[in-house]
Amino acid sequence: MIKVTVIDDHNLFADGVKKLLEGNQHIECLDTFNSFRSFISSGRKKEYDVILLDINLDDENGIDVCASLKRLHPGVKVIALTMISEVSVIQKMINNGADGYLLKNVDQEELVESISIVMKDEMYLTSKIKNIIGNASSIEVSEKENDRLLPTLSRREKQVLVLIIKEFTTQEIADHLKIGFSTVETHRRNIGIKLGARNTAGIVRIALENKLIG
Repeated sequence: MIKVTVIDDHNLFADGVKKLLEGNQHIECLDTFNSFRSFISSGRKKEYDVILLDINLDDENGIDVCASLKRLHPGVKVIALTMISEVSVIQKMINNGADGYLLKNVDQEELVESISIVMKDEMYLTSKIKNIIGNASSIEVSEKENDRLLPTLSRREKQVLVLIIKEFTTQEIADHLKIGFSTVETHRRNIGIKLGARNTAGIVRIALENKLIG
């Protein structure tokens, strides 16, 4: 029996994934966690064969979490399960040890297939992800090549980025753009993930170095 867990800060989604796997004769989703911290503190981290990992975690960067999981438990398979289809993020996840990459609109059949494939020590990528990265057979991206890949930011993300560079606070950005505080936090987190930045200083540095704002 393949033992699976889900790390996703959206409890309804995580519970839905667990429900999808119920009844499968070869796969068992033991439980779900809403953060990497709660996963580590559970003391059960050695029990799992496969971890389905969201990238956009609240206050945590899924790319860093993936690297930590593979460093702490090299034998555990990590499959990204996310809404993010940005090529730079996909390649960073792969470079940090991800064994598979799925988008959250995946159906039950493909979810089960991906788990079975990675347990055979093979990488699993959906056809859409393969098309995005332009290589359907093997993904070997050097750190140097990865650094040259500039992420694509949405129009709203660029607006938020400009204000971050101008040292606006989250509340000031929300007021200026007439959007919610939590929406700004989500944009800020997504920008950080796309740029591979750990904090606001990193976001500003990478944005300026790569001339992301004209």
